[in-house]
Amino acid sequence: MTRYSEVLDRPVAFHRIFVDVVGTVDGAVLLGQLLYWQRRLSPGREWFWKSDEQWFEELGIKRSALTSARKKLEAMGVIATEVKGFPRRRFYRLDFDALDRQIERVLQARKTPELPLEQPTAPVCRNQQTASAQQSTHCAGQGDGSADKKEKADKKQEDRPVCGNQHTASPQESTNSLQESTNSLQETTDCFIDYNRDYNNPPPAAGEVGAPSVQASTANSEGRALAHHQAKGPMRLDWQPSAMLLERCQLAGIPLDRLGENRLGEILGEFRSYWSTQDLHLNEGEWQHRFLRNLVALKNKNQLYAKPQAATAVRERTLSEDLGDRSWATA
Repeated sequence: MTRYSEVLDRPVAFHRIFVDVVGTVDGAVLLGQLLYWQRRLSPGREWFWKSDEQWFEELGIKRSALTSARKKLEAMGVIATEVKGFPRRRFYRLDFDALDRQIERVLQARKTPELPLEQPTAPVCRNQQTASAQQSTHCAGQGDGSADKKEKADKKQEDRPVCGNQHTASPQESTNSLQESTNSLQETTDCFIDYNRDYNNPPPAAGEVGAPSVQASTANSEGRALAHHQAKGPMRLDWQPSAMLLERCQLAGIPLDRLGENRLGEILGEFRSYWSTQDLHLNEGEWQHRFLRNLVALKNKNQLYAKPQAATAVRERTLSEDLGDRSWATA
């Protein structure tokens, strides 16, 4: 027994057909290991969780390749994933019916015969055709069968295509080609003039004569909103969480209705004040996610909700009066 037996006791199964199903070796290895763990679940269980670090320890697949393979399997419907719980964990479920359909698709593709490719005929240039004709003419008087050979050679040359670049253009064709080039240049100039006119004269506002339609205005607004969402920048003092972020807070177990406007305003103000002083540029989605992480951290520290202030006791007598009180001794 080799001395490395303690590290060679758990081989990873590799199914060659999975390469044709997924399209990559990393995806095939991941699919084979998903099949391995799905078969070992206890009856009644359909989900199991694995972290990216655990996948790397088992398969040696880096995070980027693992993410690409997982998204490809999800798009094919072979697996389903969910991220839930605290700490966050990714759960996996393998769909055996979808896997069977994908394997059947690969097997059917293997049975389909491939049509042979047609070999293209090599073109013959004009100068080669002329040279062959001259050679046939030179051999016309050499023997009784020279005429038949010349006829067969001419017929063979006529059947071959002639290169277009060897064609000598007539004066009329040259004039037409020059006219087409002039027209194309004129069209390019007109387009450049129209572009400058549109740039210097912006379109009228909504309600004016010549204003764009509602559909065009909506499309332009959506394009500007998407560009604003993807553009990176520092934290602003007037930054506000979006409605989608409020829904994600509900899914994360943070009911914002319990916070109240005052407490939410305090948390939001502290978030803006801190990150506006940091040299950090993120896009809108990244700032929304960072604010959600801040709420989760406050919840884990039991600092999310404002603590009720203890009522201040009001003394009805002074301390000296309490010290001089002897009513307890006469009771």
